[in-house]
Amino acid sequence: MIIRIFKNTSSAVGAVNYVLSEKDYTGKIRSVEPKVLSGNPEVTKQIDIYSCSNFQNKSVSGVIAFADNEDITEKQKQELIEDFEKAFFGNAKDRVNALYVEHRDKGNLEIHFVINRVIETEKGAKAFNPFPPGKMTQDFKDCFCALKNDEFGFKQIVENPLKTKFNSEEIKAISLDRHSFINLDDKIKIDKAIQDIVKNKIVKNKVELVKYLKEEIGLNVHRNGDDYISIKTESGKNIRLKGGIYSNHDNKNYSDVRIEYKEEKQKIFNKEETEKKFSRILEARNNYNSKRYQLEKSSEAPKFKSNDISRKAIQPFTAPKATTDTQTHQEPEKTAPSGSNDLPGVPGTVAVRGSSDASEPRTTDSIPIADGGGSSASVGAAQEGLDKANGAYALAKTPAEKARALRAIATARTAYDNAVLADSKSRERKIKISK
Repeated sequence: MIIRIFKNTSSAVGAVNYVLSEKDYTGKIRSVEPKVLSGNPEVTKQIDIYSCSNFQNKSVSGVIAFADNEDITEKQKQELIEDFEKAFFGNAKDRVNALYVEHRDKGNLEIHFVINRVIETEKGAKAFNPFPPGKMTQDFKDCFCALKNDEFGFKQIVENPLKTKFNSEEIKAISLDRHSFINLDDKIKIDKAIQDIVKNKIVKNKVELVKYLKEEIGLNVHRNGDDYISIKTESGKNIRLKGGIYSNHDNKNYSDVRIEYKEEKQKIFNKEETEKKFSRILEARNNYNSKRYQLEKSSEAPKFKSNDISRKAIQPFTAPKATTDTQTHQEPEKTAPSGSNDLPGVPGTVAVRGSSDASEPRTTDSIPIADGGGSSASVGAAQEGLDKANGAYALAKTPAEKARALRAIATARTAYDNAVLADSKSRERKIKISK
């Protein structure tokens, strides 16, 4: 099991549509339709639209991916999601909204997640990133995965430190026959040529590599970072090569890095040391959250179980073949066009994971109450639910109460829009029949 974070951090709407789509990124129909494990797709979209309109990075998405011979029960999936949120949301867990969708179409288990990058505080909404850039986040992910792999009885993952890193979008593009990445083909060719230089032992480490590229090849190494180099092409475009042989590796020779990698793969997993490192980072993240978002310093941490799953119980998963009758993905029900009932993108408002009961939320005068655009009983009931949610919002006092309230408003709003749309279609059918 590993966790991958996708590069695109813009709209959650597009991410939600993708994870629920009947087609994969190549345009092929999925052999197994996606299944929502936790969260609400429509609420996740509405938070993105109404609460993140002023944010440049509105969401973060990624996947918890399992190997072909790895699988877990439905109960363990829910426990994994719970521990995932305790770890990466920390003491902000109750104020962050996320959606989790299971994919099986590749033959293995994948749990895709879409997280709204916003959190409610005493001073209003603030941006929240559960996966900030840096080595600490990478170490935290590695520790979490290692502890979960030990708990599930899976093989520990040790990534090759000399392997070039391509982001998720580039990896997908490489697998396609054609793509729109202007520099990707050049990047692949340049990387392959440089890899050959290292394999043939023409250079021993990164320092020698950069010098060779500049003096012997004549490449314009525009930038030289700790874990990347950037080459400026004749057209003026920059091509960044990251990770692997382009990392400094504490100025070690590539041969020494290879030896350490082999030793690391053979090393016996030390659960106690991994848990200590995980706890130290979790505490540091929670302390940061408490200062930035006015939260309690501590929160319930994941409790990793001992290896209680026999490897014999882990069976490879074989995806069933698609059929046109039973395995065609159904698109999420569309909501009515937005109008006077929209939740506005008012700064300081955000819906968060919590109870979806419409009796818990609250609203301010800046969030207009729906105007009762339909007349059927279902529309009236939905309108009543939205009014109740708005009223509960007005009574909320703490950020946590606001978070639950705004989530309930988003849920009630979706129910209202769906009721109005259904009522409108019903009226159209009656008119046609009368004609």
